[in-house]
Amino acid sequence: MRDPAATRTKLHDAALRLFVDQGIAETSIRDLADAAGVAEGTLYRHYASKDALVADLFTSNYAAYAERIDALQRRHAGLRSKLQAMITDICGLFDTD
Repeated sequence: MRDPAATRTKLHDAALRLFVDQGIAETSIRDLADAAGVAEGTLYRHYASKDALVADLFTSNYAAYAERIDALQRRHAGLRSKLQAMITDICGLFDTD
C-alpha cells in the first residue's frame, strides 16, 4: 500500500517547482502528474482540481511562514530589532530558495 502523505509531498514539491518555472496557468494536470511520477488519476484522488492543489499549497505554506515570522519576532524586543530579524530572515529565504 502506498503512503498518501508521501504522494502528497511529491505532488507539492512538483507543483511548487513547476508553478515557479512555468506559472500556474501554464502548468497542466499532466505536467504535475509527470513531474511527481504519478498517474493523473492519483492526483485527482488527492485534489479535486489544480485550483484545489494551489489553494492547499498557499494555505499550508502561508501558515508555516506566518508561524516562522511570528516565532522570530517574539525572540526580539523592540520594533527595530524585530524588523531587522524579519528582514534578515526574508532575505536569507530569498537567497536560498
